[in-house]
Amino acid sequence: MSTAARSLPADAVVAVSSASRAVGELAGLLMALPDRAVWTRRLRHAAAEGDGLDIAVECALGDATLLDAVPLRPSTTLATRLDAVAEAARCAAGAVRAADELHRDHLALAERERLGRYAGPLLTLLAEHGELTIAFAVEQIGGTPTTIGGLLDKLVAMGIIEETTGQKRNRIYRYSPFLDLFTSDDTRPMSLPVEVTQ
Repeated sequence: MSTAARSLPADAVVAVSSASRAVGELAGLLMALPDRAVWTRRLRHAAAEGDGLDIAVECALGDATLLDAVPLRPSTTLATRLDAVAEAARCAAGAVRAADELHRDHLALAERERLGRYAGPLLTLLAEHGELTIAFAVEQIGGTPTTIGGLLDKLVAMGIIEETTGQKRNRIYRYSPFLDLFTSDDTRPMSLPVEVTQ
């Protein structure tokens, strides 16, 4: 036990241990994923919505240590804040696991349906950016606008992505089932409870 941990109240020591385990699990999960940058980007985007998750992400990526990252507020105890960070880390790990599984399932479906050589790179690009246009996809992965547009339309018809503008030109495609795992109520609490943030 470190000197800093010995000077903490007993409930905070237990909370530090729990939060450290949860953040360590999230870090290990991120390190094991082949497209770590995709998941890190998604988590950093979701972390902007709540400081419990942003602290968990900072610590999981090695950008901060738990005790340095957890700000103290007079109305809450350190243990309460650390418990919220641990819960956010566990929720984030669950969201990453679910998103990775969903993305793999979509890649396998695209392969089974023989959607062509651009399907995998397109789905990965969608996972990384969340939304894209045909022009952006062509710029990033190649192909013609007709080929990429047709593929995106097939993915919409399959329910994998959605077109959000309803326009015939300059359409924007969103990888909603994937993105919703990071923002839906199913993955909350992705931030600290209200009583802890006030």
